[in-house]
Amino acid sequence: LPIHLIDGQSHTAMAAADAILLASGTATLEAMLLNRPMVVAYRISPLSYALVKLFRLIHVQYMALPNLLADQRLVPEFVQGQVEPETLGTALLELLEEPGSRQALSERFRELGAGLRHTDDVAAGNRGGGGALLDVETLAKAPDRVDDHMVVHDVTADDRVGLEALDAERRDAGW
Repeated sequence: LPIHLIDGQSHTAMAAADAILLASGTATLEAMLLNRPMVVAYRISPLSYALVKLFRLIHVQYMALPNLLADQRLVPEFVQGQVEPETLGTALLELLEEPGSRQALSERFRELGAGLRHTDDVAAGNRGGGGALLDVETLAKAPDRVDDHMVVHDVTADDRVGLEALDAERRDAGW
């Protein structure tokens, strides 16, 4: 299976995907606006997580923006100890193997996106001009497929350091 790393083209990569595994954050909103099913993972350092729990610093039921916008669990989200390869892989496979669920999710994403566009139009009017809060039209123009066999990742400088360390570990282990 050929693997292609795509640097700086996250919208294109997401638009090409049949399902997306991503970290919680604005990328979940982008994936929702691109109408792509997703599995969301969120893991921070154990100390940070313990402090957040201890001092109850977060008061939300969901971590993923589509779930927060819908006020219900639309997409699977996994936090801390739940973020395991087998768990995430199983959740992704379920998305890929259930077209009925994907269709219902797609419809709900469209509804939420329309609500955001309406909110954006109202906000633009209140600001006295245009200027989108969300560049939905640009997201919508991304291609449907880039390659039939692609594992993509928007590579950052930190990722490069991590990949180099992983490569070094594999070489040392004789892989």
